[in-house]
Amino acid sequence: MQDPKNQAINLYAGTPWESFLSKFKFWEEPYEAVDRLLPTRGKILDLGCGEGLLSNYLAIASPQRKIFGIEIASERLMRAKKGIKNASFSVGDIIKVPYPKSDAVVLFHVLHHLSSKNAQEEVIKKAKDSLEKKGKLIIVEVHVKPTIKYLAAWFADHFLVPWVFEKRFYTKAYFRKEKDWLNLLKRIGFKVQAKEETSGRPFPNIIFECTRI
Repeated sequence: MQDPKNQAINLYAGTPWESFLSKFKFWEEPYEAVDRLLPTRGKILDLGCGEGLLSNYLAIASPQRKIFGIEIASERLMRAKKGIKNASFSVGDIIKVPYPKSDAVVLFHVLHHLSSKNAQEEVIKKAKDSLEKKGKLIIVEVHVKPTIKYLAAWFADHFLVPWVFEKRFYTKAYFRKEKDWLNLLKRIGFKVQAKEETSGRPFPNIIFECTRI
């Protein structure tokens, strides 16, 4: 039997581009690290889920989870619906739509793509309010520090991502330094642990494991 990672990748084998992108994302992104931080059962909300690769992987990895993904781009969300029974999806703007009560919430490389830093704070507050007592918020962001990998991530998020996914030349990305994220999350009401996930990857990732106090 295939492991959950390969099962998730094979869901996206319909075209050469989808197949390449799913394999690249598992190399680039710390999906498996996020899986280990999340509860193995309960309701998990994936905000800004895109094509749903992470959502479907998390659902396959633990069938007792109920994964609910929200994505603003309907054409991307259509590619998320792969028939995994414990994964469901809805079109919506995460700044505006209400969130269902959840045991955990995931924001995976989403916050820096929002329209402002105020929008980031609003989404984090909404995520906190949707969590059950001692629920977890897992945030994955670009680790801002003076390295070649950070410069590569800066270029990708300002130019490459908008060109590939939005057919635009440029878009603004709202990065924050680690200490700024920590200060914000603690002020909103989370107990936070941070861990860098960069080794062996092309871009610098930092994961914030936030527990509702």
